[in-house]
Amino acid sequence: MMQLVSERTRSEKLVSGQKEVLEMIAHNVYFERTIEALAFLVEKVEPDLRCAISTLNSDGAAFANVYAPNLPRPCKVRLLQMAGCHPWLNPNGLNVDTQSANLGVDLARDGQLARGAWAQALRAEGYRGCLFVPIFDSRGRPLALLSVLGMSSSAKLPRGDFEN
Repeated sequence: MMQLVSERTRSEKLVSGQKEVLEMIAHNVYFERTIEALAFLVEKVEPDLRCAISTLNSDGAAFANVYAPNLPRPCKVRLLQMAGCHPWLNPNGLNVDTQSANLGVDLARDGQLARGAWAQALRAEGYRGCLFVPIFDSRGRPLALLSVLGMSSSAKLPRGDFEN
């Protein structure tokens, strides 16, 4: 019974948050406020997770901003320093039907990815897993990277097509 109540509460938070974000878009609220509201929504619905949305600069070679309302500053800085040309941001290397993919990373064990400065900064703050989901425009060009971070080493993050 308790799980049913918590699922209902979670669903209500999700619907309410979706409505708020869509209203922000409809009213042309500043992009930064809207994208941060989206990150807050993920964290509100899943309180054990942290959300970061990293937007790419105009040439797509680096991240311009990281919107992560509750992520510690060292983690934001390291995410911002990640190169923007990761394979999961390349629509040519992804599912051509959906032009999307995700990559679940175990921050302690996933080879070269786990050795990056961004992974080390996240581990230092207690994060153990990260799910990356690319965000593309209607032409298939990468715009941003959604990162969902978990503290639990037992977090079940789906694996993407890219293995080390």
